[in-house]
Amino acid sequence: RQFAIWQALQQYRGLDYNTANCDIQELRAPLEPFSRPGNPVTVIRQHARAIDSFNYDQFNYQYDNLNFHGHSIPQLEALLTARKDQDRVFANFMLHGIGTSADVNFDLCDAENRCNFAGTFAVLGGPTEMHWSFDRLFKYDVTSVFRQMHLRPDSDYHFEVHIQAVNGTELDARLIEAPSVSFVPGKRHAKKAKKGADEPRPTESEDVVRYEVSNLSLEQVSNLRNALYKLQNDHGDNGYEAIASFHGAPGLCPEGAGDGRIACCKHGMPAFPHWHRLLTVQMERALRDKGAVVGVPYWDWTRETNALPSLFTDPDNNPFKSYHISFNDQYTERDVQAELFNHPNEGDLESLFHQALEMLEETNYCDFEVQYEMLHNA
Repeated sequence: RQFAIWQALQQYRGLDYNTANCDIQELRAPLEPFSRPGNPVTVIRQHARAIDSFNYDQFNYQYDNLNFHGHSIPQLEALLTARKDQDRVFANFMLHGIGTSADVNFDLCDAENRCNFAGTFAVLGGPTEMHWSFDRLFKYDVTSVFRQMHLRPDSDYHFEVHIQAVNGTELDARLIEAPSVSFVPGKRHAKKAKKGADEPRPTESEDVVRYEVSNLSLEQVSNLRNALYKLQNDHGDNGYEAIASFHGAPGLCPEGAGDGRIACCKHGMPAFPHWHRLLTVQMERALRDKGAVVGVPYWDWTRETNALPSLFTDPDNNPFKSYHISFNDQYTERDVQAELFNHPNEGDLESLFHQALEMLEETNYCDFEVQYEMLHNA
């Protein structure tokens, strides 16, 4: 949905929103496994390149709205424009896979080595995931910590980076190149409001509607759970485990690689949003075939929260909470940890919201994609 919001902003700005002119070869490459002849969903197979899947109207779904934290598209653009009026400082990272998933925390230190927490982000990876590297910078706003420490971009300072793998192991900080710093002066001049379309709303059509998860009725929740239960008991070519393996285990890519295959999901490249858009449509179509009358719901996790939505956590007869994986005879269940909602070291309880605004400010697709993917990793 954040991708769709950015596309709506671009359309409102009068800029490209259903195409891109960067990394052209990658955006025109087939996306496995969606492009394979055995994919039973024709519309996905026919649009299994990133360049062909910008326009999500062809996949027959809509969102209940494209508001972001209560802001319509015109209001959101006004908020983003106002943010650019202020001088800002960014830490810039050139990122790549490091062979494991890890949290990256970094501190800003002055000339006397007094350090303050400056930010955190996550990198994804592992032995069964594709190697990745960005070809452009990931930007992290560090304006507030510069102000707190009374530093200027030309002051004497340095960053200290700490990398912790998902198993708790401290990794060598040199795995990631130290960030550079950029100073972006504010654009303090009056701007005329742009005339744009009103907030997009679902139209009368045969499209399925994707609702915010907390707005689902009890009947819709029951319908989705019944459809997922039926799909989990379908072990065919478009059943639950077949679709799940697109993203995880057992690895399906590259085709014909035998035991050397890894997960097909794209990371660290411009096709990341489109690959995951196709995956969601594949699952949504399968759920509709099992009787779902609403689309895959969305959850705005950039809002401050202290619990996962009940759709995923209710313990009674809930296929969204647990599942028996047949191909390796394992049982999996959601085990939500308190630490998910408690990050005292981060300081800013709205950090994800602010990162999302930085992402939505971008007007070039490939710059947007880097910020989008790093927000996803969080």
